[in-house]
Amino acid sequence: MAHFVCGIGGAPCGDPWVTPSGGVYEKKNIDRWISEHGTDPQTERALSKEDLIKMIQAPGVRPQPPQSMSVSSIIKSIRDEYDAIVLANAKMIKDNHANKDQLRDRLYNQDAAVRVIVRLTQKLNNLRLELQEAEKEEQAKIEAAGEAMEAEEVAEDDLHLEKVMQRLKEEGEKLSSARKKRGKKPPAELVDTGTLSNYVVQTNYPGLHSASVPGITCLDVHRQSGIIATGGKDKSVVLFNRQHEEIIAQCKGHTKAVTSVALHQHGPIAVSGSNDSTIRVWNYEDEEKVRSSKLKIHNDAVTSLSLHPTQDFILSSSNDKSWAFTDIFAEREIVRVFDEDRVSCAQFHPDGLILGTGTSRAEVKIWDLKSSSNTENAKPAASPFKGHSGPVETMCFSENGYHLATASRDNEVRIWDLRKLKLLKTITLSDSFKVSHVTFDQSGTYLSVAGGDVRVFKVKEWNEICRYTAHTDDVTSSSWGALATELVTCSLDRTVKVFSLEDNQGSKFA
Repeated sequence: MAHFVCGIGGAPCGDPWVTPSGGVYEKKNIDRWISEHGTDPQTERALSKEDLIKMIQAPGVRPQPPQSMSVSSIIKSIRDEYDAIVLANAKMIKDNHANKDQLRDRLYNQDAAVRVIVRLTQKLNNLRLELQEAEKEEQAKIEAAGEAMEAEEVAEDDLHLEKVMQRLKEEGEKLSSARKKRGKKPPAELVDTGTLSNYVVQTNYPGLHSASVPGITCLDVHRQSGIIATGGKDKSVVLFNRQHEEIIAQCKGHTKAVTSVALHQHGPIAVSGSNDSTIRVWNYEDEEKVRSSKLKIHNDAVTSLSLHPTQDFILSSSNDKSWAFTDIFAEREIVRVFDEDRVSCAQFHPDGLILGTGTSRAEVKIWDLKSSSNTENAKPAASPFKGHSGPVETMCFSENGYHLATASRDNEVRIWDLRKLKLLKTITLSDSFKVSHVTFDQSGTYLSVAGGDVRVFKVKEWNEICRYTAHTDDVTSSSWGALATELVTCSLDRTVKVFSLEDNQGSKFA
């Protein structure tokens, strides 16, 4: 009887049983396995004791006797085995010779390929050397041409700068002479303090900007047409015609909130600055299709804009620690000066020959535009004014050029005497009031201070005349009408309001 080895115990089976999968096991071993696991040890499929089959050898089966019992059969087996060994050795020798031939061919091919690669590599290196030499020669030619072009541009820039400065000097002398002729007394037609106290909201313009990102951050008014330009947190500039009470254009192009806007007083031009570090010039001559150009002067957020009295140049300040003087129509930077700190605001003096800047270090600096044209050695024209507790975020020169009002995001407004270069007055407001904007009227008689509301102070006495509390959120900017006949304000509540006498039929814009 054939002997079987148990698939579980590994010993010869005395009582062999087979599973449906063909595995042979000792009866007691397979019974214990099924009781513990319930599966086939070989396939891990479900198995019960009823599925087992007992192996029984058929009766009368006899084992086959060995065939190599005689000497002749043993000799034949040995001869057959010897012949098989000889044939195997012969085949091995043949295969060895074939492998040697194949190896020799491959080594030859590899050697030929290596020689070709070496030759091509050498050619490639030679070509690279030749290319480098050619590039050096071409670069030398380009540099020579660039130096010549740069020299021409420098000469052209110097000539352009000289012409601009000469023009600014002549314009400044005219403005200064005209201011002296007007005298120190305010015009007789100027609105008096009693009338200012009776101002109410004459007109209200809600919803000029998107409600999804609410808030108007800046404003400017055209003195002749009364057109209002506003910039908002919704990244857009809105041009509004007060006479027809309709939006002329909604200028989109900035990718971040608009921080400052200025209207050209001699043509249909608006200029805006944004936190996206760009300045955009909008031409709304064709109201159906407003044209725009982008000036990429700064590398960080533009914090303020101020138009030069000639209306052809713009002063911009930025968080990249610089202020720039730019030709709007030539789209050309004329002067750019880097300071030690972020420049948080800037404005031209009424004569257009000097300018003021406020910094993140709470300093106010006065610059002479002509001397600052040498940007490498540009320095303030006087020692910085100090005293604010935080970054100076708003400033305004009085029309007579004698006073400069500045404020940071606290409850103080500081008035500086530009003739004596010292602090003249500190206006302290309530603790909860945070100043966001200051501006003098065109006569230099009144100063409006915007923050939680709008408060008006009279120059010289520096006493509060009145306050306007119609806005429901912080007031961000304001603009006086001619002779103080009205005050236009904007706020984070998305409205523009015009404060004037209740029976006032319109503003006088000069």
